Amino acid sequence: PCRDDRSEVGVPGSSIQHIGSPAAGRREMVHVCRFGGLVGIIDIVAADDEAVASHYIHIERLRDPTHVKALSRADLRTQIEDAGLRVVEDAVREVPMRLDAWLDRTRTAGAARSQIIDAIQAELAGGKKTGMRPSAGGDGLFFTHVWNTIVAIRNG
Repeated sequence: PCRDDRSEVGVPGSSIQHIGSPAAGRREMVHVCRFGGLVGIIDIVAADDEAVASHYIHIERLRDPTHVKALSRADLRTQIEDAGLRVVEDAVREVPMRLDAWLDRTRTAGAARSQIIDAIQAELAGGKKTGMRPSAGGDGLFFTHVWNTIVAIRNG
């Protein structure tokens, strides 16, 4: 959202990854924000390693076909700055998730669900990295989402 002393414009959290043209979305955020106003972005981020990020994005798309792309922290920050904003806060939060609850939230079933579970189990067995940092506990499979919160000011 863009916030200044007069108004607040709401933008759904975790939405950049669902925008077909993220650059256009960022330009619109800047456009509706007055000079000196703040823009806040909270979204999941992918690994810096492109191969791992690609696998992660594939899993996200299996779960939710509206997912377009998760950026790395560095790419997200660069694109925000390229849109004409100056980052004033940049924080990361690791959010542990139960895999089954995450899949249930989007009603992921059938082959897509099986492929995701298989990828997580394969990584746990030493296979290809998913970028999801999985773990197994007595009551199921887990992974860690990495959320990046950025607050930026619109340059004059």
